[in-house]
Amino acid sequence: MSQKLHLRLLIIVWFLGTLLFGSSASLIRAEVPQNAEPDFDHFVYLPLVFRPLPSADLALSLTSLPKPYVAGAAIIYTVTVSNIGPATSPAVTLTQTLPTALLNPIFVPSTGVFDPVTGVWQGVALAAGGRATLTIVATVDQSFTGSLQTAVAILPGGAYDPNWANNQATDVNPVLPPIADALLNPGFEGITEAGGITHDTFDGSEWDNIMTPEGWVTWWEETEGRGRPEVMPIPFTGYFVEPVPRVRSGGWALKFFTFWRPHRGGVYQTVANLPAGSQATLSAYAHAWSCNRDDTGALSCGDDPYQFGFKVGIDPTGGSNPWSSNIIWSDMAYIYDVFGLVGPVETTVGQEGRITVFLLSEAKWGNKHEDAYWDDVSLVITP
Repeated sequence: MSQKLHLRLLIIVWFLGTLLFGSSASLIRAEVPQNAEPDFDHFVYLPLVFRPLPSADLALSLTSLPKPYVAGAAIIYTVTVSNIGPATSPAVTLTQTLPTALLNPIFVPSTGVFDPVTGVWQGVALAAGGRATLTIVATVDQSFTGSLQTAVAILPGGAYDPNWANNQATDVNPVLPPIADALLNPGFEGITEAGGITHDTFDGSEWDNIMTPEGWVTWWEETEGRGRPEVMPIPFTGYFVEPVPRVRSGGWALKFFTFWRPHRGGVYQTVANLPAGSQATLSAYAHAWSCNRDDTGALSCGDDPYQFGFKVGIDPTGGSNPWSSNIIWSDMAYIYDVFGLVGPVETTVGQEGRITVFLLSEAKWGNKHEDAYWDDVSLVITP
């Protein structure tokens, strides 16, 4: 390598080190006689010194007033940026995502100059313990209904932020109350009449002994040893009261059963027009009667405590395939003779605003009595 090329490479390394790392790479030449040619082999190379950026933990909060908002009137957002420290943050960039229903927004910083297009907030040097605010004033579109969902995020400049978890904030105005009545016929009481039924099944077949509760669809799995169940809403009278209550509340419950063979199946229901991104929580009450004898007083029998199980599940895409991998299932619950809680299971409602809820009972052995009793299904939607 020529001496000139060697020297150029050294200068480039020194320059990049200074530019990128705020550090220095020194070239120290050994003493040579006057008027002598420089001997590049006598240069001493000092390593680059890396200087880490100072650490400044920025945190964001976002609030809006009034709450709830008034369509056609002004709304005021307050964005607060705090520096938890330990070092100063010499610059910040703040991005904001405003709902399209906010008209003519005006941005007023407590210090410096804020550009809402680029997010650059000039003139903000936050020392440890310092804070700055950005006020956003807009008018809510008078035709808007629903929730205003607003988000902001902060990016430090010239400093390292050790905790990114608090660098963003959201505000929902108003916070809508949970929806607790999204299901049709959740207690199997009936819709058009007490204990009302259809013959709706997952494959469109119709059977006299499958009396599906109104609002639901019956499904089952047919494999070797497993077959079609019998289904019916049951009233809280006679046989279903003594010796073991088969209805938990109200006047009706659901009975899903087979004789002398195992089963796997249940009912499902699709719920539409839900807020996309909301949280869906599903649970239900159930118990089993599983026994191969009639002399037990209608109580379960057998040596396997895991003979009969229950699950609840949600397909957040709104599909109606009970075997879909999209379904999020609860853990299996093994409950006998006294109602117990199955679930809950939770998921986020997809962009279509539609989900499907599933009830599943599974009997492993072919006892004479393989009965599943369901009641009080609960679907809570939290916007």
